[in-house]
Amino acid sequence: MGLIPTSLGQDELDLVVTRFSRLDDTVKRLLADVSVALMEMFHVKYKQIKEKKLKPRDHQKLLDAYREKAKSVVNFIGLHHSLVGAEIQSKVLRLEAFMS
Repeated sequence: MGLIPTSLGQDELDLVVTRFSRLDDTVKRLLADVSVALMEMFHVKYKQIKEKKLKPRDHQKLLDAYREKAKSVVNFIGLHHSLVGAEIQSKVLRLEAFMS
């Protein structure tokens, strides 16, 4: 649906922010739960890739892709910090840090 960006491109971020601002408040309140679920999924996938024996170039490319997705989520919730609260922001930032 494209409600949370998954790349660091400014064009995608602008588009997603515009879409998000038009959503009903009921949907906006789900941002915290969706953000945590996405970050947990990215973290699990990152760990799985890191533990597998893949060709070095493929391995690093996949890890970089999941780090970029995680940074995109962090950036997005930073723009909407009032909707997610400090506890959720902290959890999302910790999950991103585990992927560094």
